[in-house]
Amino acid sequence: MKLTYVYDLRLQFDGQAYYSKNFSDSAWEKYFDVVDEIHIYPMIQQVEYSNLSPIKSPLIVHEIPFQSTKSIYLNLKDMWSLAINIVESSEEIIIRLPSHMGIFVGLACIKNQKKYKVEVVGNALEAYRLHGNPLYKVIAPFLHSSMKNVVARADTAIYVTSIYLQECYPNNQQVYNVVNASIKKHPVSVKWQQQPFTIGMIGSLETKYKGHATLFKALEELDKLNQPIIIRLLGEGKLKNLPRYNNVTVYHEGIIDQQEVARWYQSLQLYVQPSYTEAMGRSIMEAMSYGLPVVASNVGGIPELVEANMLFKVRDTKGMAKKIAALLYDPSLWQRVSTRNHAYIQQFEKSIVQEQRRIALRNYNV
Repeated sequence: MKLTYVYDLRLQFDGQAYYSKNFSDSAWEKYFDVVDEIHIYPMIQQVEYSNLSPIKSPLIVHEIPFQSTKSIYLNLKDMWSLAINIVESSEEIIIRLPSHMGIFVGLACIKNQKKYKVEVVGNALEAYRLHGNPLYKVIAPFLHSSMKNVVARADTAIYVTSIYLQECYPNNQQVYNVVNASIKKHPVSVKWQQQPFTIGMIGSLETKYKGHATLFKALEELDKLNQPIIIRLLGEGKLKNLPRYNNVTVYHEGIIDQQEVARWYQSLQLYVQPSYTEAMGRSIMEAMSYGLPVVASNVGGIPELVEANMLFKVRDTKGMAKKIAALLYDPSLWQRVSTRNHAYIQQFEKSIVQEQRRIALRNYNV
């Protein structure tokens, strides 16, 4: 099967190889397990050097003539022509949503009566409205309503949640629940007594809905405890206007290679996700696979993963600080949550998820 995979892909290219922080070889291998050929349509950034690992998967890359999301909407006629061309030249199509490219290609599929499948990984209205980009806020209602239409008319829909996204974007055709992460079994090496207490979070500082502002305010409360705490942040962007702390040290490590992420998780004693919206949370799942307790906001699909007493209301800085402090001072609570998370996440182990995805893709191909 020749597959066209549609998403807002951004790749780096140094003249020899392509690089991606979110779509490395591990992301593509799950599709090559079922298909013979994958075509993608990314925006390309020319670089002299990348600190990411090169993509070795045999992708067929078609560079699109847009360098930003804004340029897509400033050239709607060209974008629509590209979408029609993608549909007409494709054998099988998978559209990952929400995405700008995905919406246009999905609408083109509907117009041309072309069968397609969707991967539903987030809530378009919340993700774009809360992103922080003024353009995204304006077009969020259009993307939300269009995504509802595209998902509803897809021949097959794969959701990363069990309940949340199915309620937001229903599909009455072939429906599958396949999480957006393949979890490996990791031995639990983190210990409560490691000092200083180290907390981690992954998310772009340029994306407001990840909730860094909530974390930084919660740290002001934790700073009053006079306990040394280290915060390790991964993700794009730069730290700005960070409050001054006496006992809390914040490190922003940017984007690191996937091979270094394992060591990063193993250095933590707690993972936090104070998002304003979140479909499921791949980073939450990865943290749980290392036996880490997780404190998170009670939004989107997060409550499907994290136990209720580790959740706090969105933007509730004092509530977040209280949950963290409980784990900081209570080793028995920390151990119980660690054990629960490590056991619970095994249902999403790589071989199980891969088989679920094979079933979904093969049924689509029938």
